[in-house]
Amino acid sequence: MKRLLVHLHLYYKDQTDYFLEKLSHISGCRWTLYVTVLEKDIEIEKKFLQLNADVRFLTVDNAGYDILPFIKVIRTVCLYDFDYILKLHTKASRVPGVIINGQMFSGFSWRNELVDSLIGSRCRFRKIMRTLDSDPLIGLACSDLLFADACEGLAGGKHMLESELARLGITSPLRRFCAGTMFIVRASACGYLQSGDISDGIFGEHTATGETGSMSHVYERILSMSVGNWGYKAYTVVTDPFRSVLMRLHGRGGKS
Repeated sequence: MKRLLVHLHLYYKDQTDYFLEKLSHISGCRWTLYVTVLEKDIEIEKKFLQLNADVRFLTVDNAGYDILPFIKVIRTVCLYDFDYILKLHTKASRVPGVIINGQMFSGFSWRNELVDSLIGSRCRFRKIMRTLDSDPLIGLACSDLLFADACEGLAGGKHMLESELARLGITSPLRRFCAGTMFIVRASACGYLQSGDISDGIFGEHTATGETGSMSHVYERILSMSVGNWGYKAYTVVTDPFRSVLMRLHGRGGKS
């Protein structure tokens, strides 16, 4: 039976029940859930402990959005204990919305697309796991609609991205990323996150400004792009065939 590490960064506590319902779709594997929070909450912990998983809680500082908490979880575990890693996090409603790959996402639709592409149903989750098991070259699975060009939405951070890739020694041919940073990745592709090359200090405090040139946004791209450094490719999950076709007709989206 495959072993899955799940990380949920619970910044918005009022989304607890939404994620509990989605997490209940994980089946057919042994899984460990790390929930990162800014402060301990016994009542919320009780809810997560009802899941059929090995559930652990980690208190983190309000820094690095969902990126630094994910890195902290990776540093905490032994990657050899897992085959795959599922990364999730709460996400605020967007009003009026945001355009990614030429598609409009408003309200909670961005969050919902990210989550539903991975654990929207038990059937979908199991299909992704079977796909990963059957093709050892797939290193990352994420939403088809949100698999975007690495430079999209990065504004003045393009130089930061290239500099950080060079500093880490990552020379990936994959130039796309999961916009919103929710995905399933092979544990074997995450070893670089355990090195001493990435310090907490490079990440700023979590703000609601929406700025796109921060180191957190740079690592949002690196977390996806880096799988190509080890010869892996990405697999995108189609949740809405019509929108995926429309996206490509307009010259957006694309495979790894």
